[in-house]
Amino acid sequence: MKRFKLFTVIALFVMAIPCNAQLTINIRYTGAKGAAKKYVKEMEESGIADRIRAVEGCLRYDYFFPADDPEGLLLIDEWADQAALDRYHASPMMGEAAALREKYELGGRQIRRFNPLAQDARAFVQTVDFSVWPQGQPNTAYAQYFTGNSYLAPMDGGVANVTFEPGCRNNWHIHHRQVQVLICVAGRGWYQEWGKPAVQLVPGTIIEIPEGAKHWHGAAADSWMQHLTFHKDVQDGASNEWLEPVSDEQYRSVRN
Repeated sequence: MKRFKLFTVIALFVMAIPCNAQLTINIRYTGAKGAAKKYVKEMEESGIADRIRAVEGCLRYDYFFPADDPEGLLLIDEWADQAALDRYHASPMMGEAAALREKYELGGRQIRRFNPLAQDARAFVQTVDFSVWPQGQPNTAYAQYFTGNSYLAPMDGGVANVTFEPGCRNNWHIHHRQVQVLICVAGRGWYQEWGKPAVQLVPGTIIEIPEGAKHWHGAAADSWMQHLTFHKDVQDGASNEWLEPVSDEQYRSVRN
């Protein structure tokens, strides 16, 4: 698939939000040779867009073509709460829309979102440049162990690039008979061991997680986060033990 470099962020006018809209997301794409308009046409004619609008808790799902970018596309979607957005992310339509974006080679994605978990709910989240570290595919095999959506891009040598959307974190868990290493490469997030203060993850942060330590890691509420991960000192019988989710109260308590 042809990759497009992320374009300069273009300021968007603040739009009126219905009082019952808990989460508003503005996503901007760019294409070439009319690809954005063809994408929207197929989304509408195929019924994918209407099926997304029918998801419980979807308040709005509309496309706009920016006057300052003839090859651009702006998607504005609103959701009653994070659970409603999660229902969409778990639906077949999520993959169908992604497949169409790949078909029409839409790139340059810029995401701005009102996040109810952020300290200032009016603040937009920090995005990352997926042309540097790819977002990968939805991490469906381990979705049951995550709050929110994560994405996995396997690399050589047993290394994986994991992308967390804002507010996403994995459950408390333990790596038995092996040491896990995390290297944050983009965005901002958190790592916490049981009974210890949380450590902020920013690009360049390296965490070596002791064997047997109960812990979790994930993105900040107002930022995407990507980290590389691999295991070392792996012994016979090594395994992962998944435990309870990190509650909203626990998650909020780590934020500065």
